[in-house]
Amino acid sequence: MMETTEQQCHPGQIHALHLKRGSILVAKTSALHIEYRDSALDWLLDAAPAFSVELAEGAQYILPCDAFVKLQTHGPQTGDCMIMFRSSRASQLLAWINQALLHASSPHVQRRGNIHSGDKELGHDGDRTA
Repeated sequence: MMETTEQQCHPGQIHALHLKRGSILVAKTSALHIEYRDSALDWLLDAAPAFSVELAEGAQYILPCDAFVKLQTHGPQTGDCMIMFRSSRASQLLAWINQALLHASSPHVQRRGNIHSGDKELGHDGDRTA
């Protein structure tokens, strides 16, 4: 499951993010400068090599590793970028649990056994029983 977020980058502004491998960065409305460092090498501090990528408007880049990322717009105009990333397993599990609870608490869901309607019981097929 992929989640999407959008960032608006103003000239001179830097967005710092920690993104997982496979995250997709898209320059929507203007060119974008991306600089990242592999987060597995963070123990090297500034000695870890930084990678720079220039994205033209409409281009995308897929991160090859977990990384600390800096995003900046190119030029004097504000630019929009879209970031797509995989949901964490924990958020996927929470979404599944919430959906199951919502489904279970819905009055329109038939459950196994008899359904009560007022003071009479309805059988599995909805026929009234005594």
